[in-house]
Amino acid sequence: MTTKHRYKVRLCFEGTRYSGWQRQANCLTLQETLENCFSDQLERTTPLRGSSRTDAGVHAQDFVAHFDSPVEINTLSPLLNNLNAHLPQDIRIISIEKAPPAFHACFSAKKKTYTYRFQETLISPFKRHLITHINKPLCLASLKQGIPYFIGHHNFSAFANASNKGSAKNQPFKTIYSIELAKEEDHYTLKFSGDGFLYKMVRNMVGALFAVGQQQLSPDAIAALIESKDRKQAPPPAPARGLCLEKVFY
Repeated sequence: MTTKHRYKVRLCFEGTRYSGWQRQANCLTLQETLENCFSDQLERTTPLRGSSRTDAGVHAQDFVAHFDSPVEINTLSPLLNNLNAHLPQDIRIISIEKAPPAFHACFSAKKKTYTYRFQETLISPFKRHLITHINKPLCLASLKQGIPYFIGHHNFSAFANASNKGSAKNQPFKTIYSIELAKEEDHYTLKFSGDGFLYKMVRNMVGALFAVGQQQLSPDAIAALIESKDRKQAPPPAPARGLCLEKVFY
């Protein structure tokens, strides 16, 4: 039996140019871009498995992936440097380290934290890809009243796109540990921590909280939406540009 050596990769990216992580036909994706670079540097086809299936335009501060090698890589620093020298400037490898054979970037994850950034005032052009501009008045006190309804273990089908397939169909129950609203310089952040998130779940939750903050929904309507398990009843998602995967915990 061939021995495989598994490696954990930590990376960050500004996702504006990409159609998400997962490789797709006729789209520029992070997975394809990284796999091509790894394959060139290692001189063999090198598939990567990611910790999350990020949406188009979403960013990551500390994304995790893994790959297998048929031979042990004894010097990882030159590989990291060569990868960063050849990758586009909106992707950077933070670290590469040997991992146990059972490690899986997605299935081994215990907790993930996302941050959503938004601003009511005009946004600097230098931050336009990282922060969402809210062009309708937003009552933060009302928005905060809607947060507790998301906390806990729930069936989040109403907040998952493509809820009839994949993990949203087979494992729609997720646990949200905390949601924190904070002020940072000229913008606000919503920080979500949970054991996992369904497809577009964070953006859909943010969209619902914005609707509460704009008096389009009452705070307790969040509970009714969760109970409905019906995506069609919930508000549209918040734009992708404000969302960033901050950390994956193992």
